[in-house]
Amino acid sequence: MNRGNYKYLILIVLIAVAGVSLWGWTVLSRGFSARDEPGSTEAFVAGRMRRMAIPRTARDAKNPVAASPEVISGAMKHFADHCAICHANDGAGKR
Repeated sequence: MNRGNYKYLILIVLIAVAGVSLWGWTVLSRGFSARDEPGSTEAFVAGRMRRMAIPRTARDAKNPVAASPEVISGAMKHFADHCAICHANDGAGKR
Protein backbone atom coordinates (compact mmCIF):
# COMPACT_ATOMS: atom_id res chain seq x y z
CA MET A 1 0.00 0.00 0.00
CA ASN A 2 1.22 3.45 -0.72
CA ARG A 3 1.02 6.33 1.71
CA GLY A 4 -2.20 7.76 0.19
CA ASN A 5 -4.09 4.52 0.78
CA TYR A 6 -3.14 4.55 4.47
CA LYS A 7 -4.66 8.01 4.81
CA TYR A 8 -7.98 6.75 3.45
CA LEU A 9 -7.85 3.68 5.67
CA ILE A 10 -7.20 5.80 8.75
CA LEU A 11 -10.00 8.17 7.74
CA ILE A 12 -12.45 5.28 7.33
CA VAL A 13 -11.45 3.83 10.72
CA LEU A 14 -11.86 7.23 12.40
CA ILE A 15 -15.30 7.72 10.85
CA ALA A 16 -16.34 4.23 11.99
CA VAL A 17 -15.08 4.85 15.53
CA ALA A 18 -16.88 8.21 15.63
CA GLY A 19 -20.11 6.61 14.40
CA VAL A 20 -19.97 3.79 16.94
CA SER A 21 -19.10 6.28 19.69
CA LEU A 22 -22.04 8.51 18.77
CA TRP A 23 -24.42 5.54 18.69
CA GLY A 24 -23.09 4.33 22.08
CA TRP A 25 -23.48 7.78 23.59
CA THR A 26 -27.09 8.06 22.42
CA VAL A 27 -27.92 4.62 23.83
CA LEU A 28 -26.24 5.30 27.16
CA SER A 29 -27.60 8.83 27.53
CA ARG A 30 -31.22 7.71 27.39
CA GLY A 31 -30.54 4.81 29.76
CA PHE A 32 -31.76 1.26 29.84
CA SER A 33 -35.19 0.22 31.02
CA ALA A 34 -37.08 -3.03 30.83
CA ARG A 35 -40.27 -0.99 30.55
CA ASP A 36 -39.33 0.61 27.22
CA GLU A 37 -40.75 -0.98 24.11
CA PRO A 38 -37.87 -2.72 22.27
CA GLY A 39 -36.89 -1.52 18.83
CA SER A 40 -37.47 -3.67 15.76
CA THR A 41 -33.83 -4.80 15.60
CA GLU A 42 -33.75 -5.73 19.27
CA ALA A 43 -37.05 -7.63 18.99
CA PHE A 44 -35.82 -9.51 15.90
CA VAL A 45 -32.49 -10.49 17.45
CA ALA A 46 -34.08 -11.47 20.77
CA GLY A 47 -36.69 -13.60 19.03
CA ARG A 48 -34.07 -15.42 16.98
CA MET A 49 -31.80 -15.97 19.98
CA ARG A 50 -34.72 -17.29 22.05
CA ARG A 51 -35.70 -19.65 19.24
CA MET A 52 -32.11 -20.90 18.93
CA ALA A 53 -31.86 -21.48 22.68
CA ILE A 54 -34.89 -23.79 22.84
CA PRO A 55 -34.34 -27.36 21.58
CA ARG A 56 -36.61 -28.38 18.71
CA THR A 57 -38.24 -31.13 20.79
CA ALA A 58 -39.23 -28.59 23.44
CA ARG A 59 -40.43 -26.08 20.83
CA ASP A 60 -42.65 -28.66 19.18
CA ALA A 61 -43.99 -30.14 22.44
CA LYS A 62 -47.70 -29.84 23.07
CA ASN A 63 -49.27 -29.30 26.49
CA PRO A 64 -50.41 -32.71 27.77
CA VAL A 65 -53.14 -31.09 29.90
CA ALA A 66 -56.23 -30.24 27.89
CA ALA A 67 -57.81 -26.88 28.68
CA SER A 68 -61.04 -27.25 30.62
CA PRO A 69 -62.91 -25.05 33.08
CA GLU A 70 -61.54 -27.11 35.99
CA VAL A 71 -57.94 -26.83 34.80
CA ILE A 72 -58.26 -23.08 34.17
CA SER A 73 -59.80 -22.55 37.61
CA GLY A 74 -56.99 -24.52 39.27
CA ALA A 75 -54.38 -22.53 37.35
CA MET A 76 -55.96 -19.25 38.40
CA LYS A 77 -55.95 -20.35 42.05
CA HIS A 78 -52.30 -21.41 41.78
CA PHE A 79 -51.38 -18.04 40.25
CA ALA A 80 -53.24 -16.18 43.00
CA ASP A 81 -51.47 -18.20 45.71
CA HIS A 82 -47.94 -18.33 44.30
CA CYS A 83 -47.44 -15.72 41.58
CA ALA A 84 -49.66 -12.70 42.16
CA ILE A 85 -47.57 -11.52 45.10
CA CYS A 86 -44.85 -10.42 42.66
CA HIS A 87 -46.70 -10.21 39.33
CA ALA A 88 -50.00 -8.65 40.54
CA ASN A 89 -53.37 -10.24 39.92
CA ASP A 90 -53.43 -9.17 36.28
CA GLY A 91 -49.79 -10.20 35.60
CA ALA A 92 -48.64 -6.60 35.07
CA GLY A 93 -46.02 -6.74 37.81
CA LYS A 94 -47.40 -3.65 39.51
CA ARG A 95 -48.68 -4.57 42.96
